[in-house]
Amino acid sequence: MRKMLVLGVPSELQGVSENERKVPDPGYKKLIESLFSQHAIDFVFEEASGILSSYAAKSASSSESFIQYLGVDPQKNDKQKYGLEGEATMPLHIGTGGATPDAASIENLELHAKREKHWLRRIQAQEFRSGLMICGPIHVLSFSARLIAAGFEVQALDYIPHHKLANRMTGDK
Repeated sequence: MRKMLVLGVPSELQGVSENERKVPDPGYKKLIESLFSQHAIDFVFEEASGILSSYAAKSASSSESFIQYLGVDPQKNDKQKYGLEGEATMPLHIGTGGATPDAASIENLELHAKREKHWLRRIQAQEFRSGLMICGPIHVLSFSARLIAAGFEVQALDYIPHHKLANRMTGDK
């Protein structure tokens, strides 16, 4: 049975992105490298649409073991081709009167489900024994369930260093 480790991580930690919301985090890099060795990872899959330079992709290519890499989410200009156009997450601003408005997120569950099914098809088409799927924390449980239903042995974890992400919002170092 193929194994898959599903890691939920905010996109700000994954690397240099189109919107430049990057948060440098040596802990995330160390976690990736640790998971590679502890779980004998031979293939990394990543929800990395818009990520120009992914830490996981760099770590896989520079690993002493041969670790393959695949970004499973189509780039913005290819999403329509797969029926995945639209916004998966929309902000709901909350009028609290502060300088930085509070917001909640409205999730487009139908689009998230379509994306996850697309990822699963791409993953199933690859040859590997032990994979690492990096995605947003919102996908960890639902995508893990899809993998289990498809016959994978799955372990799931989240890495969300709230203190580092909060510093990004306030501008603190």
